[in-house]
Amino acid sequence: MKAEGLRPNVRDLLPLSAFAMLAFADLPSRVPVGPTTGLGAFTVVLLGASIIALMLRPQIPLRQGGATLGFAATLLLVLISFSRGGLSFPALQGTLVWTGVFLLYLVSLRESGKRPDFARRALAALVTAEFILLGLYLPTLLIEGVAATRFLGAPTAALCWTLAAAYFAARWHYGSRAALLLFGLFVGTMLLSVSRMPVGASIVVLALAAYLKPGLRLRVVRIVAIGIIVAGIGYLALTWEPLQEATFRGDQGVRVGGLTLNTTGRAAFFLYMWDSLRTSPWVGHGVGSSVELFDRTGWPIEQPHNDYLRLLHDFGAIGFTVWMVAFALIGTALYRRWRDADRMGSAEEFRVLHLTAFLGFCAFLLSMLTDNPVVYAFYVFPLAVLIGASLGVKAGQE
Repeated sequence: MKAEGLRPNVRDLLPLSAFAMLAFADLPSRVPVGPTTGLGAFTVVLLGASIIALMLRPQIPLRQGGATLGFAATLLLVLISFSRGGLSFPALQGTLVWTGVFLLYLVSLRESGKRPDFARRALAALVTAEFILLGLYLPTLLIEGVAATRFLGAPTAALCWTLAAAYFAARWHYGSRAALLLFGLFVGTMLLSVSRMPVGASIVVLALAAYLKPGLRLRVVRIVAIGIIVAGIGYLALTWEPLQEATFRGDQGVRVGGLTLNTTGRAAFFLYMWDSLRTSPWVGHGVGSSVELFDRTGWPIEQPHNDYLRLLHDFGAIGFTVWMVAFALIGTALYRRWRDADRMGSAEEFRVLHLTAFLGFCAFLLSMLTDNPVVYAFYVFPLAVLIGASLGVKAGQE
């Protein structure tokens, strides 16, 4: 890379500011700003700035049309759903967040195509944000103990760290032993926060990074090593009181063989959402309707905690199919971009970027099973920037 690429560039401030959201996770949502919160205000500012940036320089690259089509199709679906439903905060939140995702993706796609060193800055911003978030959470963990949530939400912080896991898994894939230690640092903190799905998603990401490594022998050795890690975490779930409580006690809503698993109440309200879906199975009840359902009926939760069920309830079978096809297009484009760069022997920074974006997107899809990343701007905005930065780089510029 050229030395000039290291100098600050004002055009980077807009897309890279998304990583400032990642650094503080849900903390700004606890700060009221007029009728909204700090997180809501930041989301609106980023969205407006993205619109202005695209209007001032409307050149949008036509590369990676499949991924762009996927993002555009889901946004169009959200806007149509919003227009046919009533105005509510959940509907507005879902619409603004996914509009911001699409716009930040376009801005990053454009900037990365014009200046490939944008990729290096995106990775640096990701790592910086993740360590800031870790530094904010660790003191709370030391003061409050396991599963600390008073200052930062443990589940949302752990969700954000899945992107760090993707980055360090990608670094490990290319031979960095230190990256594996740092991966362990973040996953260990997830365990101390007693966040089960982020830990599981991170282990799957690591296994995928091992599987993608060329050479059957090395691949098998790495996967066996990961199996030992999984066995160790399973042992902790059986013997360590906090993780045992979170996994096997509670509502015991699911039975697998001889084990009863704690779904923290999800099993009950998943069935409730399913009953609601059956009244409008094809087109759904509109963006944000799953959250409104709980508001109307007094359930003590704010989000569905399963984004696949959210998408099915809000957009129906037709809309859900659009979302799944879009995700397949985006995931395929990310995998092919990494595969091509790896085969061509591109500079390591670019190969790491492409693999991080792909693994991060896989972590996002896994997290949707028990979490709400689709409406978390502090998570999907930086992920959109990573995806745009990866897909925007031209093969000849690497």
